[in-house]
Parts: sequence; C-alpha cells; structure tokens
Amino acid sequence: MGSPASASFLAQTEGVDQIGQIFVVCLYLFVGVIVLMAGAFWLRRWSRSDSGSGSSGFSPDQLRKLRKEGKMSEEEYKRAHALITQALKAQFPAPRPTDPKSPAKQSPPRRPPTQPPPDAS
Repeated sequence: MGSPASASFLAQTEGVDQIGQIFVVCLYLFVGVIVLMAGAFWLRRWSRSDSGSGSSGFSPDQLRKLRKEGKMSEEEYKRAHALITQALKAQFPAPRPTDPKSPAKQSPPRRPPTQPPPDAS
C-alpha cells in the first residue's frame, strides 16, 4: 500500500487535471462566442448591403442634374422621380398626425402653485 504522502500527491494531481479541463472548456466556449459574434456581425453587414430601396440608385438631386444636363427628358425625369419618391415613402412612412381632442394625449390641467403654510408664531 502507498504512503499517505503519495495519496495526497495523487489527489493534488487530480485537482490540477480538473482545473486544466475546466480551462480548456472555458477556452473553447470563449472561442465559440467570438466566432458566433463575428458571424452575426458579417450576417448583419451582408443583409444591410443587400437591402435596397427598390430604386436604381439615383437620388432626386442626381435626377435633377441629369435633366438639366439634357441627359434625361422631362417625361423620363417625372417617371423616375415618381418611382424614387414612392420607394422613399414606402421605406420611411410619414408619422400619423395626432388628434388634439384625444383624451390620451392631453396633459392634465395645471394647478396653481401651492403656497407654504404660514408660520405658527
């Protein structure tokens, strides 16, 4: 049979092995989280670059410039401008006007400021 010193040494090495295993598992988890975050970042970037407004990439200012330079007829300008404004309105809808008579939006009536109580002297 082994001496008590060798038993304590074996117990210590088992603890070191367990700590090493825990460290390796934590390292794998850390690397996995980093890979998932990089993948999510790439996916988000890819989805944003892919989503267009449905227009051909021209802004209203660029259309006006093309019309002034004579590279676009008035009819082409009107059609293209209508398409772009329609796409922009679909992408950025106008806020709904609020009804001033709506009780949910009205603020409570103002009360006059309270005056401090008179001194009891």
